[in-house]
Amino acid sequence: MEVYTLTKESDIYSFGVILFEVLCGRLCFKMTNGQLEILVPMWKQNYIYKKLDLIIFKDIIPPMDHNALKTFSDIAFQCLHYSREQRPTMSLLVKKLEIALKFQERHDMNMTNAVGTSEKYSFVGELLSKGKGIFFNKSKTVISHFASLSFPK
Repeated sequence: MEVYTLTKESDIYSFGVILFEVLCGRLCFKMTNGQLEILVPMWKQNYIYKKLDLIIFKDIIPPMDHNALKTFSDIAFQCLHYSREQRPTMSLLVKKLEIALKFQERHDMNMTNAVGTSEKYSFVGELLSKGKGIFFNKSKTVISHFASLSFPK
């Protein structure tokens, strides 16, 4: 942004912002009394001080696995390095996100096995009626009050 040049590294930075938006369940900015507030510096600070619980989307259903959250937030933060040379490559990003997905899939499988079928469907109906987000298809599809998104394998 400072040199008005777009590169693959600036795309990585933008992707990191999007990862944090997903994690936090909100856009990277907000308007307060007509003033634009960029949330990225606050997100980075909360990551550095290990206070992700203050910024992550509280209604993620099912809750994120600790290892998935750590892997996901680590890669999102790495994308936001000021120095573009220190940002990860897209191939490393994909590998790390696949690792986070595997952690989450194992966690979801354990959660599914712990809940009976009829209880699970009533739980899903209750969440959807309250406008909360929920994952389907082994965490590859999420329905939320934002949109329905599919994540191909």
